[in-house]
Amino acid sequence: MSMNYYCKRTDFVTGTVESMHVGLLSEGRFQFRAYPEHGLISFAAWQAWLTQPGVALLTEFADSVMLDRFFCMAARKRNEVISCPREQAVYHQAHGCIEDANRATKGGYRDPEGHFFGAYDFSFS
Repeated sequence: MSMNYYCKRTDFVTGTVESMHVGLLSEGRFQFRAYPEHGLISFAAWQAWLTQPGVALLTEFADSVMLDRFFCMAARKRNEVISCPREQAVYHQAHGCIEDANRATKGGYRDPEGHFFGAYDFSFS
């Protein structure tokens, strides 16, 4: 069973709401969605984004998620075994090294803390 996570960011001045896919928990691993255009290319960047005023974290079923629990879950699920050969190659190439935001547009990678990222709409199933 998998679970998608989303955030909704409300601009209190204009009242507009922006919705973004945060990531997917599947097969015992959490994969973040990278958004290089917003600087969201690492776990630390997502932490800063999600803790802004006006941002809510939700499951795919629109259930509210407590940030401290989400951050703990994502930290626990970051170093799970990678079984796909393509992902192994990407991991070894990018492990611990993000030299520029453009790396996120070239496929999956791991940030310096070991969190897996994809710069595309993804599903493990």
